[in-house]
Amino acid sequence: MKKINWKQVGIGFLLIFLFYLVLPNVVALLYGIFFPLDQPQHVIIATLLSYLIMLLFFLFFYKESLKKDIKTYFQNFKHFFKVSFLTWCKALLFMMITNLIIISIAGDIAQNESTNRSIISMFPVFSCITMIGLGPFMEELLFRKGFKDAFPNETIFCIFTAFLFGFAHVSGILDFSSVQAFIDSIPQLLFIIPYGGIGYFFARAYCETNTIFTSTVTHMMHNAFAVLVSMIGVS
Repeated sequence: MKKINWKQVGIGFLLIFLFYLVLPNVVALLYGIFFPLDQPQHVIIATLLSYLIMLLFFLFFYKESLKKDIKTYFQNFKHFFKVSFLTWCKALLFMMITNLIIISIAGDIAQNESTNRSIISMFPVFSCITMIGLGPFMEELLFRKGFKDAFPNETIFCIFTAFLFGFAHVSGILDFSSVQAFIDSIPQLLFIIPYGGIGYFFARAYCETNTIFTSTVTHMMHNAFAVLVSMIGVS
């Protein structure tokens, strides 16, 4: 029986650590030497630089694999795009239902969603570039491609990446400023369910077609819809 490849799991976690924690801080530190990061536009530029640097790294790191994946995707474009669309419909339905239930418990929308809405309202162009384009592609490489071959079967992989993806979108929401604030922030952890759920659907799309571009297109569809809804809501 095939065992979990812990070395690959470790590399996957290392890439996540580098992308979410190390690289943004290093770029911000270096960028801050020349430009004031107390101005929002410079924070946006520094963030974009982080994305672009990591994108170049991934294009090099997964060069051969990505060539194969994109060739496979376009050779079966009609079918794979249909898979993406149907998967997105399922993911959207799941997220809408679970969000409604959890909002009734937590009393508010997910903190991640609230933050995204604020960014979209202030920086719509930046939001389209990162949330619809760069973000989905990078996250699919981090949470899906980085772990797929590390697990003995697809179900374990899908469950693992669902939890990891969900946790990444609710991490940092616990408020340790006071005991009451901590207690009040705990219900926000429930949002790991909708985020993890859509992560599971993305992983299934990847497994079904064996190309990361199917799950990436699914992810882009979902984020594009979310950005559009937010823009309509704030306009």
